[in-house]
Amino acid sequence: MEKMHQFDHDQGGSSNQDQPRQLNFPQHIARSYTKLSSSYRKRHSLDCKTQQLFILSHSEDPIDLLKNVQVQAILGPPRSTQADFVIDIGNKAEVPIISQSASPSLSPKESRYFIRSAQCSSFQAKAIAAIVKAFGWREVVFIYEDNNYGSRIVPFLTDAMLEINAFIPYQSIISPSATDDQIRQELYKLTTMQSRVFVVHMLPSLASHFFLRAKEAEMMTKGYTWIIADVLTSLLDSVDSKVIDAMQGVIGLKAHIPKSNELENFTRRWRKKYWEENPDTDRLDLNVYGLWAYDTVTALATAVEKVGTVVPRFKKPVTRENSTDLDAIGTSNMGPSLVESEYIPWETPDGTYNELVYQIFLENYDAVVGDVTIVANRSRFVDFTLPFTESGVSTIVPIKNDERKNAWIFTKPLTMDLWSTIGGFFIFTGLVVWVLEHRVNKEFRGPPAEQIGMIFWFSFSTLVFAHKEKVVSNLSRFVVIVWVFVVLVLTSSYTANLTSMLTVQQLQPTITDIYDLIKNGEYVGYLYGSFIPGLLMGMKFDSSKFRNYSTIEEYHEALTRGSRNGGVAAIVDELPYIRLFLAKYCHKYTMVGPTYKAAGVGNHMEPTL
Repeated sequence: MEKMHQFDHDQGGSSNQDQPRQLNFPQHIARSYTKLSSSYRKRHSLDCKTQQLFILSHSEDPIDLLKNVQVQAILGPPRSTQADFVIDIGNKAEVPIISQSASPSLSPKESRYFIRSAQCSSFQAKAIAAIVKAFGWREVVFIYEDNNYGSRIVPFLTDAMLEINAFIPYQSIISPSATDDQIRQELYKLTTMQSRVFVVHMLPSLASHFFLRAKEAEMMTKGYTWIIADVLTSLLDSVDSKVIDAMQGVIGLKAHIPKSNELENFTRRWRKKYWEENPDTDRLDLNVYGLWAYDTVTALATAVEKVGTVVPRFKKPVTRENSTDLDAIGTSNMGPSLVESEYIPWETPDGTYNELVYQIFLENYDAVVGDVTIVANRSRFVDFTLPFTESGVSTIVPIKNDERKNAWIFTKPLTMDLWSTIGGFFIFTGLVVWVLEHRVNKEFRGPPAEQIGMIFWFSFSTLVFAHKEKVVSNLSRFVVIVWVFVVLVLTSSYTANLTSMLTVQQLQPTITDIYDLIKNGEYVGYLYGSFIPGLLMGMKFDSSKFRNYSTIEEYHEALTRGSRNGGVAAIVDELPYIRLFLAKYCHKYTMVGPTYKAAGVGNHMEPTL
């Protein structure tokens, strides 16, 4: 692998202050692996002459290694431009290439024999955007190296900023060979801009000069915000102390390494071994790349142990007159076995996700690929990958019947109590007007049957303002004026409500709050084997009201029966499964209540340290 520089700290003007001492973490770890590791039946010395594995540095020719040494796996190089060339050779020779290159341009999906042993740099884009959003910054300037390393992350950062409505007024591109004057000139241009938030993506060599010049330009003071990407943050231990002083106040992202007893024990053993071999060096701590290198070597040793020795190492092709050195190499007999995985389905009928995770802790499986939610208690036993989908917990409930299909829908705009009240006032108003008019108005006189009919007719005719009887009493006129106004309000309200019911689809849930399920003592369903029961019991649900199901069809059947008929009133599940369910039954059910966030869904494996 390419060598990483560790600069000496300032020691009072020592003449060697600017001379880097070189340390190659992966090569040193590989040499120390046999003495550090005690968990394998066979100790593997990762030497090209014994176990056919090789750590590639600048001086080695990969074609020569494959042709003459016949290595079966190559670790490195970390640079994307170099790795792209070596990966192409590995594909043709069917030899695994394991690289810490984080460039998004290199994808393991496109090459069976390429294995990335570091996080892809594109993953940090959303984390940087989250910082910008949390502080409410609206403008951000990108500053990056003028090469593939610097530019490949820019599209991902741009998309992440657009999602949070952050504006990118300018992108500053710095050449890796830029002089101090050129850097000063670019910094001066930045000071003339309104934005004071900068995201820097550089390697330590260029970043050291850049931040020293930024401090000279008084841009490391209050009012400026600097965010650096993960590579620079992880390699700050290789930067001179003067640069560290100049970078005070900078926000840096780096991969999180959870503390554990295994990590502490390994770090202690590694330091002891390193100091035995390098007694004159300063204190040195393993950064994330050193830990990833150890994990890589461990994984390779495990794979070699399982595959065993393969003879002959390469399958020679039929020689031709114009064949190149690469054509003459042939294909590895061991390489395909090193990258193959044995997939074993989890077929235990009564098994739960927690039990599946625990199988990794018991070393019955190396990894689990599936829809396993990242929760705290599982993280105590295994390591998770980055989540491949968002997660959260919500509730599914049935939708009330569509009232538009009801023949009596014209009665729905008003409640029964209101209908009864209106009917009573119709009769009362007609009676009052009759009492006031029948002594002085001939139109309100006649046989008893006609007078009773007049009482009902007069009031109901006012609904459409069709009454033709004249009123002569002032009191009667006052009563009619008030009643006509009330009728106007009632008819307008009724018309509006009925129109809304007939034109707008009414997707009203039967339950609007998850806590209503507790109050009403309803039964609740969940996916068998999931962590949902623990979550519900933490919300004070009665565990006797839980019912588990295994398919979305069983969800549908249980919700159809209802809580009183052997089913459930609601289903509590994770968002990916809820979306899958609603995609099939969107007209019958809906999602309600708050969404309780989870860490996501990911794959997991046994910790290697």
